[in-house]
Amino acid sequence: MNKKALITSLVLGTAVFVAIFLWLGPEQMLDHLLNMDPIYLLLALILQFLSILIVSMRWRWFLNATGYKTKKIDIFMLSLAGQAMNAITPASRWGGEPIKAYLLQKKHGIPASAGMASIIVEKIADIIAFAIISIAAILYGFFYFDVPGNIMLLMLLALFFTFSVLIALFYVSFIKKIRSEPIIRLIDRYNWITDRIPILGQYKHTIEESLNNYYTTIARIGSHKSTWVVGVLFSLGYWIIEVSRAYVIFLAFGITLNELPLAVIATAYIVSSLIGSFPLLPGDLGIVEATMILIYSTTSIPVQVGGLVTIIDRMFSYWLVIVIGLPLTWYIGTTSKSDKHGNKNGTSKRP
Repeated sequence: MNKKALITSLVLGTAVFVAIFLWLGPEQMLDHLLNMDPIYLLLALILQFLSILIVSMRWRWFLNATGYKTKKIDIFMLSLAGQAMNAITPASRWGGEPIKAYLLQKKHGIPASAGMASIIVEKIADIIAFAIISIAAILYGFFYFDVPGNIMLLMLLALFFTFSVLIALFYVSFIKKIRSEPIIRLIDRYNWITDRIPILGQYKHTIEESLNNYYTTIARIGSHKSTWVVGVLFSLGYWIIEVSRAYVIFLAFGITLNELPLAVIATAYIVSSLIGSFPLLPGDLGIVEATMILIYSTTSIPVQVGGLVTIIDRMFSYWLVIVIGLPLTWYIGTTSKSDKHGNKNGTSKRP
């Protein structure tokens, strides 16, 4: 666990929340908080855990397609741990994925190459779903909102970045395979590093085997069209729940669909995720909050309510994940020891 990244996230997160309160007016925001219905916050919390559950089910679906099976509760915990690591790294939604593969190998003995293959294919399905609804959000924002030119430019650049990642992942996974020789030559070129870190020198002997296992697993997953369809549907379900959580929080402040159409909330969430897709700050801190508040401010609802909804939503989707996920990451890492046959905790490989 990167302590520096965690401290950075805590400092930045506190600064963002304080800045929002000062900017929007503490007295007005406190007035809205006192009139809030807490029942809706409980429902929003339930939706947050349902969101994590869907993500874990999606990963388990692709992992099963690789020929490995794991318990649902284990995949749920590993997904939560991965999301926590994503939250403290600048590469939002990516920084924790290698950790998931590592913990999966440590806990269940599943090769990290097979774990990463399932994660990469899962990400491709997620990006496909995200790209579909992102295009819809951009079109809606263009025709129905007076979106500032610089924000629209950022949206288009972020969408281009999203498609670039999608094409790159698909290309290296299904079209042009990465060969082991260049990687080994790179390691040999910097042998002064491997001399000081022996594990790197040992690992180069397993690179070819790991890459072969990775591409074999990728081919196995990609051979079933139904696997892709279900994976994309899982992703669409995830984004629907994310938007629904924000809407439920608005209901806590008495804001209904008559005052704020669901499409506006969806646009705010997708656009902020698009702009936040650039790997700049841990968990896109400040970028997501500012973008969502800016879009909500174009409607008739009080800007303080938009700010409070954004803060509460981020507390559930970001800070709660960190508070629960980081200790869980440490727990899984310190209590899991795979046997040499890779059959710990009920893991089995299909023939």
